[in-house]
Amino acid sequence: MYSSSAASSSSRFSPRRPFSAAIVILILTFLCSMFIVGFIYLLIIVKHVETSIYENLESKWHPDQIPMNHKPFLYDLRLKLYFAWNKNLSFDQQENTFDGSVRINFESGGGSRIILHSKNISIEECFLIKPNGEEIIVNNMTYGDDFDIFNIFLDFEMENERNYSLKINYSGKFEEKNKYGLFQIPYANGQKYILATHLQMTEARTVLPCIDIPSAKAQFAVTLIHPIGTHAVGNMMENKISNDSNWTTTSFKTTPFMSTYLLAFVISDYPYLEKVTKNGIRTRVYCDPEKIENAKLAISVVEPLLDFFRKIFQCVLSSR
Repeated sequence: MYSSSAASSSSRFSPRRPFSAAIVILILTFLCSMFIVGFIYLLIIVKHVETSIYENLESKWHPDQIPMNHKPFLYDLRLKLYFAWNKNLSFDQQENTFDGSVRINFESGGGSRIILHSKNISIEECFLIKPNGEEIIVNNMTYGDDFDIFNIFLDFEMENERNYSLKINYSGKFEEKNKYGLFQIPYANGQKYILATHLQMTEARTVLPCIDIPSAKAQFAVTLIHPIGTHAVGNMMENKISNDSNWTTTSFKTTPFMSTYLLAFVISDYPYLEKVTKNGIRTRVYCDPEKIENAKLAISVVEPLLDFFRKIFQCVLSSR
């Protein structure tokens, strides 16, 4: 009897059971630790990815200053230019300024933040247009003037790989001392002026809010409202020209995809010489009225030069 009870007690309190329980506890502790470590690591990675795309914002000349998570593909730009091109014209307090409106169509990379370049222009209104056409006013905007940054913060997350639009109303001034950005220069002994752009390398941001880096290529549809008596020349042929009592409105055909610094236009009353090539391409040479005779040589060599480049680059040239 004694031997049987001892044997039964010995099997009930076998040292293997506490050992097995300890192994299970160790495994569970290990798995919980790994889960916690993995979760913390994931938070760090997400935070790093979130901050890394914005890490160059304070590097004004960095080619990746603004992340390309949102990709603009069309700038629909409209400018009204208070340009006193002769001494008899005045716009009072609005003189040498412009009102601008741009609609930026872009493919979203998701998120609730949009960053653009902006310099020496005053943003007045900003709207976001959703893919369904709903228009939302943007109230949360900040400026990093030292870095030419314009921040837009939304109250919701945009969908990834969907097309949205930004509509921005703003105003700015012409450059009067420097020949870059949008500037005016005198001619005819200071009695008249021309208005022109020079947007290299990073001056497109002084004319419109944009992603002002060479790799951010987009199309441009430009409309210029300028004083009557002047004409506008741009990257493309005119699409439509209309006049009222005081203003001329010139709309241009949409450009190919190009970098922002290639955007260009000139407002002047310069005369021009015109010639249509045998391939139907309209060519013009604009110049100071006192030098119009000298422009005859320039207009005469345009057609041979176009033929030369057409053969070299194997491309079709047209006025469209």
